[in-house]
Amino acid sequence: MKESFYDLSASDVVFEHEFRKELASGKKYGFYAAHIGFECAESIGADVVTVLREPVSRIVSLYNFWHNRVPADDPGGVFAKVSSMTPEDFLSTDIKEIIPDRDNCQTYQIAKSHNVGGRKSLASESDQVILEMAIDNLRKCKVVGLVEDLDSFSRKFYEHFGREIKIGKENVSKKTELEFFYTKKGGELLERCVGLDKKLYEVVKAELL
Repeated sequence: MKESFYDLSASDVVFEHEFRKELASGKKYGFYAAHIGFECAESIGADVVTVLREPVSRIVSLYNFWHNRVPADDPGGVFAKVSSMTPEDFLSTDIKEIIPDRDNCQTYQIAKSHNVGGRKSLASESDQVILEMAIDNLRKCKVVGLVEDLDSFSRKFYEHFGREIKIGKENVSKKTELEFFYTKKGGELLERCVGLDKKLYEVVKAELL
């Protein structure tokens, strides 16, 4: 997308805390791409575009990404913690640094924000209310797509913005752990972690593509 908007100034921030600092500083750009909640994205008054991923695939990928490396820059020690975990450990743990990215991350991110502050602000709401908030916000997005069908997303993006996106694929996790996620126990733990995300994904497939 950044290449597609080559003629516009683009922000290089990635995470929401960076994004909020940049907004607070008064900096403005023509294009933003970051891991931010919908509330934060909507606050800049720009067209919002989002892509969701099939929830089980996403959480397996998250585990692989954290489990297979311990980078020099490891905020919160998440990589170090997960590197010694089995898939069952990962799905069962209540370590606070893991929960925001693991548990129904996509639903919280689109309802408001998946970070700690966003989750706390939604603590009094039922799962159904949070799901409905996410669905309402998705309806406000100019383009909604799925990782599993990026060609369709690219076509819709072009129809709306008149700009082409080059679609590529890169697997950053060379080693993968899959088996446990598809056992009965793994499925039960996954339901607790991504039950809302699965419902949101089905709504997107049925109504928003």
